[in-house]
Amino acid sequence: QPGAFEINGVNEQLDEAGQSKVALKGGGNIVIEHTAALTAIDVNSGGQRKSDANLNAAREIARQLRLRRIGGNIVVDFIDLANQGERSALMSELDEAFADDPAAVRIVPPGPFGLVQISRQRLGQSLDERLGRPCPICTGSGRTASLRSATERLLGELAERQESVAETVRVAVDLYAYLASDAAEPFKTFVDRHALPTPLLTPDESLPPAAYRLTA
Repeated sequence: QPGAFEINGVNEQLDEAGQSKVALKGGGNIVIEHTAALTAIDVNSGGQRKSDANLNAAREIARQLRLRRIGGNIVVDFIDLANQGERSALMSELDEAFADDPAAVRIVPPGPFGLVQISRQRLGQSLDERLGRPCPICTGSGRTASLRSATERLLGELAERQESVAETVRVAVDLYAYLASDAAEPFKTFVDRHALPTPLLTPDESLPPAAYRLTA
């Protein structure tokens, strides 16, 4: 017995809204990326004519912004808008695609670099904000600290509190492997020079990548 979400296609829409890449009719795709300041959308032709890809993308972008409840500043990198006729056709398509949008929308024509700016009124939280949360490991940046930078931070903390370092330092599994390799020779030299307790490190599978925990 299918549930209400399945009958109404809600699950499919939620799955679609969670993807950064969205396929376009006739081929190609758009890629939607969020930053702290704006939403960036890149249009890829996938082999179809650039003018067709741009027009298909215009319609899909309008749909995705409504579906995902994205507001604020949106910058779209359409494909090669050097031709004035294609620019005019694209702007007309965008105006039509956003005509029934419940949010207030302002579209700025492409500048010298072919980027189109769209300002869309925020109507509450975006779907991403409502259904997701910042990654506890990368804090929403999409990146974690490199093993080298984590090692440098660890060395700095050990230098500050070497007299009160516990018998062991708990480190993430990937950092433990890195510190045991030849790549971490400065770390081994530091430990030997300051006569820190050995074994100093203990792998801890509960820690996120590149993380460590010192206890006094």
